[in-house]
Amino acid sequence: MDFIIRILYMQPKFSKKEQLILSALGNVVINKRKELEKSQRMFAFENDFQKSMISRFEHGANEPKLFSLWRLANACDMKLSEFIKLIEDDIGEDIDLIDK
Repeated sequence: MDFIIRILYMQPKFSKKEQLILSALGNVVINKRKELEKSQRMFAFENDFQKSMISRFEHGANEPKLFSLWRLANACDMKLSEFIKLIEDDIGEDIDLIDK
């Protein structure tokens, strides 16, 4: 039984580069949510997210799908391209996920 519980709560393993991107996403969500003066609960409720999903995004524990990213951007009153630009700015360096 303990084995099943551990598997259910295991977080996916991300590379250092992926974790850097997810952390930047989390920073952007936190900053924009605070600019809007919303708690996680209110931000999630008003934008049809589960609070736990917002928390996982903010902690870099969840890799969002394209539509979730788009919804997050809209929830922050932004275009997706503006939202992605903030993530890139937070990272502060060019990162290639594909090693060439």
